[in-house]
Amino acid sequence: MKALLYKDLCLIRKQMRVFLLVILLLLLFPLHIFWNAVNISLAPLVGLMVPLQLAMYDEKSRWNHYARYLPYTPRDLVLSRYLAGWGSTLLGTALGLGATALLSPNHQVSPESLLALGWLVAGVLAAQAVEFPLLARGTVIHGQAWSLAILLTTLVLVFSLLGLVNENDPWSAFLQLLPVLVRATPLVLLAAAAANAASVPVTLRRMKAEWP
Repeated sequence: MKALLYKDLCLIRKQMRVFLLVILLLLLFPLHIFWNAVNISLAPLVGLMVPLQLAMYDEKSRWNHYARYLPYTPRDLVLSRYLAGWGSTLLGTALGLGATALLSPNHQVSPESLLALGWLVAGVLAAQAVEFPLLARGTVIHGQAWSLAILLTTLVLVFSLLGLVNENDPWSAFLQLLPVLVRATPLVLLAAAAANAASVPVTLRRMKAEWP
């Protein structure tokens, strides 16, 4: 397991320098949304980008086929990828929170910004629950296509909901829903974490189906 994680770290260090530069840019420029009431960094999205990049390099090098002749089990490969995803999500969340605080007035993160960050992290965890099983038995392009489709569907549903609340100004509906969203944040994070954990055995079964 440690060797697999070390392999991923070497790939990140040697092959993903441009990627890391993009992450720094994301950290330095938090978005100001909803009339500047919310400052949020997109850094937690590294929890999706890093696993996809690692899977892409593994696919190009045919690593999964080579790993079958090494003393690794499907469980080792699956857990190492999940650990990479969880670790990058945690790191991105911590750095994003720090960047948001640094560029916020008086260096204080507003409750609304914490709310937005919580929903973003929940979205990353939920997306991992879909992305990892797809990557276990399919190409990276296949996983990316499904991830994009789910993201677009989610955005359409969100904007449709805002439009139902206020047809004339859907964006202002966010303020009307804000109290509900605040109360729901812990439950949403818990549900996303539970879905992420539940996807581990699903990914493992799909990986074993490809294992000789």
